[in-house]
Amino acid sequence: STSIGTHLLTKAYKNKVDYCNIHGCSVRYILESWGAAGGSPAPVLLTLMHSHPSVQWFLWMDTQALFTNLTFAFPFHTYTAWAKHFIVPTSLSKVLKNKTKKF
Repeated sequence: STSIGTHLLTKAYKNKVDYCNIHGCSVRYILESWGAAGGSPAPVLLTLMHSHPSVQWFLWMDTQALFTNLTFAFPFHTYTAWAKHFIVPTSLSKVLKNKTKKF
């Protein structure tokens, strides 16, 4: 880790916190579960879903990802109208590649 890398990751985290503050949601930074999950977000998300059943939506963002438009609002009402409860904007096989690993 370099000081520039640490600075950029701190900025990326602050970006997510700023987005959540604008939209009334919370951000969780998960390090300990991530390594045990083998790098796949699916087991971490499933654990969060089971431990927080009252939460309607979870959004996974990689550490280095940024919101470039902080006013963008996800169209959750559209997903609800479609009766979709799990939205994956990528190849599902990539997300579930480590599905057999438990943490």
